[in-house]
Parts: sequence; C-alpha cells; structure tokens
Amino acid sequence: MAPCPSQPLCHLTSKPWFNTTCLIHGTSVSTSMVAILSELTGSNKASETLLKMYYPFMGLGVLAILRALLGHSSKKISAHSKRSALARKKGT
Repeated sequence: MAPCPSQPLCHLTSKPWFNTTCLIHGTSVSTSMVAILSELTGSNKASETLLKMYYPFMGLGVLAILRALLGHSSKKISAHSKRSALARKKGT
C-alpha cells in the first residue's frame, strides 16, 4: 500500500478535509492489517517477533480512525466575539 501523499500536507496546513483523509487512511490500514494478522495467527506459522512487528501498524490504523471521528476539541474564538465581549465589559 502506498502512503497517502496528502496526509503530511493537510496536517501541516490544517485543511478541513484532514479528518476525511485520516478516516480513509485508517480504514485502509486497519483492513489490511486485520487480514494479515488473522492469516498469521490462524496459521500458527508466525513467530512472536513477527507478530510484535505487525501489531503497532494495526494500532496506527485504529488511531487514525479515532482521530478522524473525534476531530479537534479546541474552540476557536473569532475576532467578532472577542470585540463583543470587550464591549460588554466596557458597558458595565
């Protein structure tokens, strides 16, 4: 699977479609890793070392999905709301 070229770009520039890109990337990685890990564990041919190398990639896929679904929790205050708050303070 080729890396998504838009991932670093939208992370650096805070594009609004970053959540969609994370969701697509996360589901792609997770789907691939579920198939690989289930085949390796089901066949009992994989060593523990090999499985330990694959499990973090599954975690990254899950984290990308969670990042896409949860989004940002920080609130942005617009300049208009800042000015109206200052006007209310001066008026009292």
